[in-house]
Amino acid sequence: MYDGVNLPFEAGTFSLVTMINSFESVARPANLVADILRVSRPDVKILMTINNQSSLIKKLMRIRRGESWGKLGEWYTSYSVESLAQLIVPLGFRPPRILTYSLSSLYERAPSLMRMPMFRNKLFAENIYLEIERSRDGLSSSVPAK
Repeated sequence: MYDGVNLPFEAGTFSLVTMINSFESVARPANLVADILRVSRPDVKILMTINNQSSLIKKLMRIRRGESWGKLGEWYTSYSVESLAQLIVPLGFRPPRILTYSLSSLYERAPSLMRMPMFRNKLFAENIYLEIERSRDGLSSSVPAK
């Protein structure tokens, strides 16, 4: 079982890692990234989603529900593609590559609208789908001190 720090797998086990709407809830993300590096093969691909901080739709939904746009909670850290890159690149990964944007709540209600390009961009999308690969230049996988 995952204890929030150590993945219960042997080194070099995985060539594919997925994280769907979960990375923001990890208490020690640098530790998790370092452990993903440990359990992954050199050719690993990481497919993940992060919440889109820039989404106009998300901001409007939060205002409609009467939620503060400030702090989301001690357990939650919001990432941009840039801030995620700042975390993972020093730990041995390449910067994330954006695969697509998604507006999942609209997709459930109106799938035909999701095919429209206007909803598959940074302004409207709720989630950003990313691909991350291991760096080939042998960067250290040590966890930075916090």
